[in-house]
Amino acid sequence: MNMPSRSAVSTVLLAAVFILALARVTSVLEQTPQPDAGYLLEALVKNESLSWGVQRQPDHRTPIAGPLALRCLEGKGFWIGDPGEKRVYLTFNCGWENGLTGSTLDTLKKHQVTAAFFVTGEYAEKNPELVRRMADEGHLLGSHGYTHRSFPLLSEAEMKRELVATSEKITGLTGARPLFFRPPSGDFNRRTLDAAQEMGFTSVFWSLSYPDWDTSRQPGRQAALQRITGDIHPGAIIQLHTVSASSNEALGDAIETLRSQGYSLGSLTELQPLRQ
Repeated sequence: MNMPSRSAVSTVLLAAVFILALARVTSVLEQTPQPDAGYLLEALVKNESLSWGVQRQPDHRTPIAGPLALRCLEGKGFWIGDPGEKRVYLTFNCGWENGLTGSTLDTLKKHQVTAAFFVTGEYAEKNPELVRRMADEGHLLGSHGYTHRSFPLLSEAEMKRELVATSEKITGLTGARPLFFRPPSGDFNRRTLDAAQEMGFTSVFWSLSYPDWDTSRQPGRQAALQRITGDIHPGAIIQLHTVSASSNEALGDAIETLRSQGYSLGSLTELQPLRQ
């Protein structure tokens, strides 16, 4: 009878070790109460990249965010306001200019609404007058990184350089240091939020968004209005992009509709980091 080769025996042993390890991991996860999944989740969220997103709910109910993401965010930021209060928060991301931001600012001024604008350092460098106008008209300026690079792919030193450079650019233009940070593309992990916190930033995500950043897919005013008002919920942090023609066209109607439904619009400065 032929004896199995040494490599074959090694392969079988490695497979057995893997199966035992997998069983152990599964056992630990099943026995650990949610949303705290113990040291295994700690290891996962420390270095692995996560992409923020929420599960929409019907009837204006609070969306659902993933437990891993919430664990990362605890004590370092927020994604929604008070779900028991009909108060919502308008935020805009500014990675590059598409000639629409002035109109967005006109609409906000007309309706006496202040919003938060998360700008990249490159945006502030190329559009200083728009950034100054945002600040002059009472809007909140936040950091969106300097180059819109994915933060989980950066070293700690690179992340901090991006945050410092953006902060200095915004402060130089407006005289006010930004206090809030929104990770580019919603990509983050624990290292990202730790670095931001160490630099004095509170990280801000969102509970209502749609892909209005894609300038090749603009459904128009009515579709944008329906998406915003149809998914609205108490405490919503609304993420929009200033490059979107559809969101720009729908903004005034959206503000009027929300107010007619009993919602008021607030400032992110009212909110506190998530506590579980």
